[in-house]
Amino acid sequence: MSLLEVKELSASFYTKEGRVKAVEQVSFCLEKGEMLGLIGESGCGKSTLGLSLLRLIEKPGRIDAGNIMIDGVDIVQLKQEAMRKVRWKTISMIPQSAMSALNPTAPIGKQILEAIELHMPEIKKQQAIKKVKELLEWVGIDGDRWLHYPHEFSGGMKQRVAIAMALACDPKVVISDEATTGLDVLTQAQVIHLIKRLQAELGLSILVISHDLAMVTAICERIAVMYAGHLVEIGPTQKILCNPLHPYTRGLLSSNISLDSDGARTSIPGSVPRLINPPPGCHFHPRCSQGKDICKVSIPRLRPVKDNEHQVACFFYEEGF
Repeated sequence: MSLLEVKELSASFYTKEGRVKAVEQVSFCLEKGEMLGLIGESGCGKSTLGLSLLRLIEKPGRIDAGNIMIDGVDIVQLKQEAMRKVRWKTISMIPQSAMSALNPTAPIGKQILEAIELHMPEIKKQQAIKKVKELLEWVGIDGDRWLHYPHEFSGGMKQRVAIAMALACDPKVVISDEATTGLDVLTQAQVIHLIKRLQAELGLSILVISHDLAMVTAICERIAVMYAGHLVEIGPTQKILCNPLHPYTRGLLSSNISLDSDGARTSIPGSVPRLINPPPGCHFHPRCSQGKDICKVSIPRLRPVKDNEHQVACFFYEEGF
């Protein structure tokens, strides 16, 4: 059994304009010690999926259907009090913006300490403080700085603090939601290396949510591609890099900005549709140069390619594409 198994998960936001279908019938697994990358353009539903896995979608959003199995327990069915015990201890998140996640009026160490005391009451105060210092050392911060405030750290250091907080209660699954966004290239590389090192040392299962295709392909064993609320392809990184099946995946891999003086750009034409009123059928068909009539009326489902390792949701594959 997979450590994390998501089955037919759907989540929406119910607004005055109508229902925004942010996640539609998404299914995937995350194995123990695995790093899975989730990629796609902004507005594809990646962050909503990540928040759904911790049941942190705020109103007017909610999970409509599906199951989220962690260690055989369906957390969708848990009451809020029981769910609070699952967060941090079983599954946690490295947020997109550390500055927004950290309380500017409290020392970083006390913020980490609070999580430990709340979710691991069996640990005595001095032991908890020692754990806080060890966590900071783990992510490359001097443990003696545990009483320093967020404003005393650089952006990269604050992101390291956020990683330490996510690991505070020894979770089995970690969701990394655009953890390197807003950081300079050198700091991004340091944070990526840190996440990969911690994953290897601690045996963590990590879902890496990002729009940075190069970063995800460099550190993840498998890749899942999301478009307009749907998973359109999932499989081992090397298989997808060598043989991308979905037209959207091929478009992402071939997109680039030229370094020539004319600044020529190769990209997917059009943009992600508004999920409040997506096109019928395959949501990608208006941007797909290979679309056929069936693509306009029916939504393809993920299907295995020879084996269950590589799956794609595309009618062209079904027709021998």
